[in-house]
Amino acid sequence: MKRLLFQTGGPWHPVAQQAERVRSWLPADWRLDTAFGNDALDRLVDADLFIAGGMLWPELDHPLPEAAWAQAGLPPHGYTRPTEVQKEAFRRYIGSGRPVLAFHGGVLCYEDWAEYGRLLGFRWDWGYTGHSKYAAYQVQVDTDRHPVVAGVGDFTVTDELYFNVLMPPEMDATVLARARFADWVNFPMVTIAEGPAGRCPGAGRTAYLANGHSMESLEPPAIRQLWRNTLGWLLGG
Repeated sequence: MKRLLFQTGGPWHPVAQQAERVRSWLPADWRLDTAFGNDALDRLVDADLFIAGGMLWPELDHPLPEAAWAQAGLPPHGYTRPTEVQKEAFRRYIGSGRPVLAFHGGVLCYEDWAEYGRLLGFRWDWGYTGHSKYAAYQVQVDTDRHPVVAGVGDFTVTDELYFNVLMPPEMDATVLARARFADWVNFPMVTIAEGPAGRCPGAGRTAYLANGHSMESLEPPAIRQLWRNTLGWLLGG
C-alpha cells in the first residue's frame, strides 16, 4: 500500500475538499490521509509521499477578509510556528529520498523558515512571486518529454496562475507545462526535479503542480491525469 499524506490548512483555497477529490482519483491500494498544518510534520515517518498543500504563514495572525475563510471552508485560525522537532522531521523525510509534491498555495508556507522552501524545492517570495486574476487560461503541455505528462494534451482551466515561484538555483528543474498568460508570456504550471542538488543530501523526487485555486480548477480531465501521472512518477512509476 502506498501512503500519501496531504497537508491542509490556511485561507482562500479549499484544500481539504481538494484532497478528497484527489483521493477519489487514486488506485484502490493507495491510501491518502489529510493532516492539518504542523500535524503533518508529526506524521511524516509513516508517509511514502508528502503533499504540501497548506498555506500557512505568519500573516495569519492578522485579520483576513471573511471571504478568505469562506473559500477555504474553514473557521479563521492563526499561525503556529513549527517546532525544532518538526523541522528536523521534515529534514529527515527529505534526506531519506522520499518524494514530495507541492500543490498551488503549498509553496506559500512557513515564510519564517526559509529552509522549508529549499527542501521542498519551491518557494513563494513576497514582492517577487505573484498570481494572476482568476480567469480561464490555456495550458500548453509538452506530451513527448516525460511520464508526468504522458497522455495529457493542451487544456483550458479556470484558475489563478502563480508565477515567479522561486527554486534553488542549483536544482535541475524541468518545466513540462505552461499556461498562456499573454502574448510572449507563459507561466510554468508543471515543474519537476530529482536529486539533492540545491536541496539536501539524499533528496529524491519533487514536483510542483501550480493549478489549484478552487474546486473548479480541478475539473478538467487533464488535471486528473496530471495528478495521477505525477503521483505515479513521484512514487517510482
